[in-house]
Amino acid sequence: MSETELVRWIGWSHVLQPPLTFLLASSRGLDLRRFLADQPPLMAAVLHNMAVASVALPTTLGLLLALRPEDVFRAGTARELASLLAAFWSWRLYRQLRALSLAWPRRLRTLHGLLLSIFLAQGPLLGTLLWWKP
Repeated sequence: MSETELVRWIGWSHVLQPPLTFLLASSRGLDLRRFLADQPPLMAAVLHNMAVASVALPTTLGLLLALRPEDVFRAGTARELASLLAAFWSWRLYRQLRALSLAWPRRLRTLHGLLLSIFLAQGPLLGTLLWWKP
């Protein structure tokens, strides 16, 4: 598989974020919706907006990556956005490992492992591809 095709697959992997987030928010996941229900209406609305934005923005950037993977290997905006995306997911991988690993419920360990794999591909692997190939 070429570097361009690998970047395309990494881009398409971003479409996993919305359904996995819905799973995490559901009672089958971490039941995050319950915490919103316990908040005052304005705070719940602000938290909901932040949650939607935190899913929509990286998912959209990932789709741009999937649609134009060849552009990330040339100097310019696409490469810079892909680098930003790789840095974001590398930070997210770090947080998943350092802050969340021990607190992750046993019944969701498989999901935790899946998230680690996805973040590894979308972060360090993408970053390596971007900067390894001149």
